[in-house]
This record gives sequence, structure tokens and C-alpha cells, in this order.
Amino acid sequence: MDVKSTDLVSLFEQALQNLSQAPVEQSGIVIQVGDGMCTVHGLLNAMYGELVEFEHGNRGIIFNLDDDSVVVFLIYNAIPVMVGEVVTRTGSVFQVPVGDALI
Repeated sequence: MDVKSTDLVSLFEQALQNLSQAPVEQSGIVIQVGDGMCTVHGLLNAMYGELVEFEHGNRGIIFNLDDDSVVVFLIYNAIPVMVGEVVTRTGSVFQVPVGDALI
């Protein structure tokens, strides 16, 4: 994976200026975006398959867990996600309801 050299400190400073009072372990910063997925740094204790919400309205599903970052699959391709955007955990895992006909 080729990570563009970005000053993470300045990204955090920009994102934290407008950050709500959510606990730090519940928030992260987008550090890379591409092809319907993005890499987020700072989502501590995130769960595989957990829903996350982006600052500008998009939502995503945590797809991969790394030591210091997570990869998020973006649900809405029409809502752009930008580097430096704040992401918050929802605490709920993505679920799809099914009926008896499918089972």
C-alpha cells in the first residue's frame, strides 16, 4: 500500500478544531481515500463490520482492522469523503434484516 506522505499532525489539528465532545477513542481522521474505501487513523477499539459516520454525512462499514488504522467501505458513493474528515463510531454492527422467505 502506497501511503502519500501527509503531515498527520496538521490533519489532526484541522479536524479537531470542529470536533464535537465525542470521546477520543470514538473518533478518527481520514488519512487516505480511493475506490469506494478509505483508511481512517484513530478509531480505537473498533469492531469488524461496525458502522461509522463521517463528518459530511456519509456512512461506512469497517472492513479491515490494522494496528493503528482501519479500512472503511463507503456506503454512499455520491457523498464525497475527504482526507482530514472526522469519523465517529456508532457502536453498532452492520445488519441486514431477512424474512422467512429468504431463510
